[in-house]
Amino acid sequence: MSNLHKVNKLFKAKFLNLFMINILFAVVYLAFLVLARMKIHSNMLKLGTLSPALQQLGALLEQSPEALPQLQQTLDQIGALNNQTLILFWAIPIMTIVLWSVFQGFSWSLLTNKLNNLKLYFTRFFIVSFIALGLLFMVGYYTISSITSVFEIKLMPFLGYLVFSFLIFYYLFVFYGFTIRNDTLKNTLKRAFNISVRKAKFLVPLFIPMFILLMTTIFIFFNIYTNKIIGTFSLMNVLPWTVALLILVSALIWYKLFLVVYLERH
Repeated sequence: MSNLHKVNKLFKAKFLNLFMINILFAVVYLAFLVLARMKIHSNMLKLGTLSPALQQLGALLEQSPEALPQLQQTLDQIGALNNQTLILFWAIPIMTIVLWSVFQGFSWSLLTNKLNNLKLYFTRFFIVSFIALGLLFMVGYYTISSITSVFEIKLMPFLGYLVFSFLIFYYLFVFYGFTIRNDTLKNTLKRAFNISVRKAKFLVPLFIPMFILLMTTIFIFFNIYTNKIIGTFSLMNVLPWTVALLILVSALIWYKLFLVVYLERH
């Protein structure tokens, strides 16, 4: 049986379950982002109302020391709101990695027919995903800091980050495909690295359209999220993007299946 024939056969058999896992991930992640944004926005509004009160209490304290307890209470409220907001900012990348690992773990488990031994699978999947995506977020943060300027937008750091993202996802997807083998984490990491380098001539051209699909899917997802934030979330605005998102998710599923079928033979 040829690779394409096997991929198409698996696509028909597994598509619905894989599609639902990806859509559920998008819905849960979108709900989390909306709730996190609402809480951050609420905290910022509260801080905005407390700032004038703090200035008034500071001026009042110069005239009457009795205002000190009220000033301290206001400072405590501001400190608590700042801490909550900071925690939420940290929670966004952490929850992104956790949700990605959980849902993509289920997806790749189904792709590779390894729904048994979930503990071992998710342990490997989560550890490697957390380190790789955590590194991606940290580099992304410093990249955004370097390219955001009032006077100019530096192109080279952005392109460098794009190449770095490609390499991270390229290795991750090869590693995910290799978790089909009952081997140690160290050996799986080593074998995935060797294959990703030795078979780069074949795998990189295969992964380029997959990476473009992935980046386009992320872009469309955040476009829908932005429409929700700025209040332009309507059927006419979101429907074309949603249809495009569904098509891209379907294409990604097919490419993942093709990658799994290829790795099974190596």
